[in-house]
Amino acid sequence: MLTTRPFRPEDLAFVEQMLVAACFPPTHPLPTVDEARKHPHASRWLDPSTSAADIAVIAELDGTGPVGAAVGRQFFGCAVPELAVAVETGHRQRGVGEALVRAWLEELRVREVVSAFLTVSVHNEPAARLYERCGFRETHRDERRVRMHLADLLFQVAPPSAVPLDADAIDGDSVRDALLRQGKRALGLVWLDHPSVLPVEDDATFLVDAWKESLELVAGTRREHLVFLGDGAVDVAVERTAPDTISLACRYSPHLHRDLTRTEHVSMTPSQYAAAWHRLMRELLAAAEPPPTRA
Repeated sequence: MLTTRPFRPEDLAFVEQMLVAACFPPTHPLPTVDEARKHPHASRWLDPSTSAADIAVIAELDGTGPVGAAVGRQFFGCAVPELAVAVETGHRQRGVGEALVRAWLEELRVREVVSAFLTVSVHNEPAARLYERCGFRETHRDERRVRMHLADLLFQVAPPSAVPLDADAIDGDSVRDALLRQGKRALGLVWLDHPSVLPVEDDATFLVDAWKESLELVAGTRREHLVFLGDGAVDVAVERTAPDTISLACRYSPHLHRDLTRTEHVSMTPSQYAAAWHRLMRELLAAAEPPPTRA
């Protein structure tokens, strides 16, 4: 019978082997753990100094012992864990991976972690479908990897509406207080395809104020503003550089990306920028609404 359980110290050697398997494609000859420590991508997963805040789950089969592991590592103290999953070759395609992911998500709920993300090879469609079944959604894709993000583990956010928002009627402090009254201390949000965690007490009011500044930018009455999202995962310098162009310099912090520092320059139309903010604010306001009571 397949069971899952939390990580124990005696699982360390097995987990390291599973992390090596998770870091390399199935067609790639797997290196030893010591060899993998020298690889730029695998080394961060195998560095003991970054494992203190791990969220890890082990899958076992009766009479077999551990057959798979799901490990969430909070790199650089980030509140958003990155997930890696691996199953031993002889036990794949038997539901072990999905059992691991679902057990790992339950552990996140217990710990009140509100967001998570992972990357998967563009060629690994079965794994991507598994993660989708478990609630992950694609937020970024390049020629090698797909990034998938899981938001709002503690509560559901209503889908954005096309109805315009009345900025004069929305007060940032009121939104913050409504969220806190419901016990929502952090929100998992996606803005411009980037996952972030918003500490409600510290940043909800700021986010509403930044949205109102974005309306001025789109209207042409403001030339620039700054946006800082959540746990510091991203900060953006925004400037209206032409009547039909808004330019963004997005600086991503290291815990969500391989590079120690990465800045992306993005341009979009004012209507595209307004739409990104509209969606984010709809998510924030929907989360602030009291849940419906049962009759």
